[in-house]
Amino acid sequence: MDAATQLSNRIADAIVALVNDTNGPVTFSQIDLQVPGFKSEERSTWDYLIDNAGKEFLIWSGMSEAGFLALSKVISGHRVAIQYVNVLPYILDDYLPCDDAWLPAVLVPANAANLETPRRLLRMSEYNRDYIMQRAIADKKAGYAMRTPGPLRFTADQFSL
Repeated sequence: MDAATQLSNRIADAIVALVNDTNGPVTFSQIDLQVPGFKSEERSTWDYLIDNAGKEFLIWSGMSEAGFLALSKVISGHRVAIQYVNVLPYILDDYLPCDDAWLPAVLVPANAANLETPRRLLRMSEYNRDYIMQRAIADKKAGYAMRTPGPLRFTADQFSL
């Protein structure tokens, strides 16, 4: 295993540990501060984008290449779940980016997800989860499943979109 892969694996493990130890929502600004190597210290940075219905949304920017690879691993590997939120958790972190494509999100433990998709685990309102499941069934998309979320110490459900 090369050094870049080892570094991204260490960062991925640190992200999962932070999310699981918090047992609640973790903002990407917290990850920037608490996970060494996630945030880029160089001028060149990486962005994590999610494609939704043909439109790209920015989840986080300013990452190192290893941070980007680590985030990709933990999300696509279903090691954490994403919860889309309004900007309030980031205002509380004293962070507000100026990018119209930004979709605020937090990470929660994988067992807190209530929807599994082929690309990621999600925690969302029942209404949104049911809507996505109905669309997946109507479009005959495989790999979508409702999940029963496990308990969390605290949630971001009040901020959820």
